[in-house]
Amino acid sequence: MPATQASKSLTVHSSLATGSVHSSLATGSVHSSLATGSVHSSLATGSVHSSLATGSVHSSLATGSVHSSLATGSVHSSLATGSVHSSLATGSVHFKVCP
Repeated sequence: MPATQASKSLTVHSSLATGSVHSSLATGSVHSSLATGSVHSSLATGSVHSSLATGSVHSSLATGSVHSSLATGSVHSSLATGSVHSSLATGSVHFKVCP
């Protein structure tokens, strides 16, 4: 079975040597790697980044973003005017919603 399969605009790349999977459909792409322990997904304006090495998750969809990190023990969430900040290191929680 070939390592690369192509069908018009859809391409899938899989490698056992690097432990990575790459998938692309027009503007949307997915990248997964066992070596780095990271997952990257992008569809036009929305992107998701997850990494086991850093213990962090980043998600962005236009104006809304979510950041989570196990290393710092913090969670940041923002959707336009509203934001949430939580930190285990400082033991503090901040929540703000602007009119």
